[in-house]
Amino acid sequence: MTVLGICFMVGGGVGNIYDRLIYGSVTDFLHIDFVLFQTGIFNMADVSIMTGMFVILFDSYLKRAKLIHTGVSSDKL
Repeated sequence: MTVLGICFMVGGGVGNIYDRLIYGSVTDFLHIDFVLFQTGIFNMADVSIMTGMFVILFDSYLKRAKLIHTGVSSDKL
């Protein structure tokens, strides 16, 4: 799953670099505004980068939980 996360992050980064090189800037066009929740303005490449980060963190958590569950001592993690 880590490879999938890296692919998301690289894809998002390449998308932002492409926009910067071709258009001179990255256009952020998404904004979420709920009653109690509001985000900054972002684009789909940013979503891809964040998705990749969360996939990597989740995979790391699962691997650590599996090691702890199997009885590996914390100094070996």
